[in-house]
Amino acid sequence: MKTGISISEKSWRSVITLCAVISALYIPARIVLPIGDRYLFTFLGWVISLIFTLDFFINIFSRNTIDIKTVDKPAAKFLWYAVDLLSAIPFGAFGSDILHTIRLLKLARVVQFMHEWKHHQIKFSDYLSFSFFFFWFVIISHWLALGWLAQTGTNNSVNPFEAYVTAIYWVIQTLTTVGYGDISPVTSAQKIYTMVVMLFGAGFYGYIIGNVASLLSQQDPAKAHYSKNIERLKAFVKYRKLPVDLRNKINDYYTYVWKRRLGFDESSFLSSLPQALKIETALFLKKDILDKIPIFQKAPNNFKQEVALNFHSIVVSPGDLICREGELGKEMYFIIQGELDVVSDDGKKVFAVLREGNFFGEISLFKNSPRNASVRAVTYSELYILEKKNFEQVLSRFPSIAEQLKTVAEERNEVFK
Repeated sequence: MKTGISISEKSWRSVITLCAVISALYIPARIVLPIGDRYLFTFLGWVISLIFTLDFFINIFSRNTIDIKTVDKPAAKFLWYAVDLLSAIPFGAFGSDILHTIRLLKLARVVQFMHEWKHHQIKFSDYLSFSFFFFWFVIISHWLALGWLAQTGTNNSVNPFEAYVTAIYWVIQTLTTVGYGDISPVTSAQKIYTMVVMLFGAGFYGYIIGNVASLLSQQDPAKAHYSKNIERLKAFVKYRKLPVDLRNKINDYYTYVWKRRLGFDESSFLSSLPQALKIETALFLKKDILDKIPIFQKAPNNFKQEVALNFHSIVVSPGDLICREGELGKEMYFIIQGELDVVSDDGKKVFAVLREGNFFGEISLFKNSPRNASVRAVTYSELYILEKKNFEQVLSRFPSIAEQLKTVAEERNEVFK
């Protein structure tokens, strides 16, 4: 099963898509409009045949050409080979324009490419859906315009380009239900064709309205969490008379969490993944902070993996006390962002200033003693917590790291005496 697409494959897919689009535009136009066998288009047709033939052989010998949905369906694999083979045959060279339309089967590959692009670009999948929709809308509008010309006929006295512009004008006004009436169907066949185009236009509007509504109703997890918390705050304020300062502090906290895109449960997301993916994702999310902690920089990868899996994130507001002097320590903390002061119990004496990459709380865990100082947030700060039980389990398997942390803890303990 394919998990990614190389740059060379992306480039080749772009070439295939371009050739398929040129074929989709030119072959139907050649059947309806008197554009003749121009040298450029004849040469281009042979070039496209050569490219599609090469693509056929590439797909036969490549294992990375089957759609992720059909990887377990052998019949689908051979169907794709049939599409590639038929689209490579230069039927136009044998004087058959109708048979040449078989080449349009290659558009199925374009659909496959688009599907896989959306699959690998999850962040922009909604916007890609709209882009792909308008792409196909242009292609189908082109075909509908040619179909209208086939119904009405082309006047030899009229330039083919002008006839086509008139036809595409009729298609657009019919699809958008404007219908100025300056171009009207006359024969029964034309009226039936017009009704079909109108129905297509109704489907077009339905798709646009439905997808726009769906897109607007979707919120990113952080914003959804923020909106929910603000509504809960409004309800709480309505029934409980919170002081204005406390109300504003809560509101500011929710706003900070939203702006920093932290309003979703990282641990819950990781728990839904299989162990291998969980480890890889956790390590990626926490790699920056682990690399900024000096004693972790040269630690083995399996240590970093275990620590990353046992980290839990919190956000604290300015003035919050993360731990108090004299309380029993149950966690140690790693600073991701922000500034904190190590202060005395009364808050008057500042022993140290902690910033990004620093850690604290390890003294109490090593000595099983109460905290010997308090830590107060100066700014909004993001922290990772390592609980005592996880702390002991991890360090029991990595004595060299434990020894380094113990040395730091003893040095700090001397400062606070």
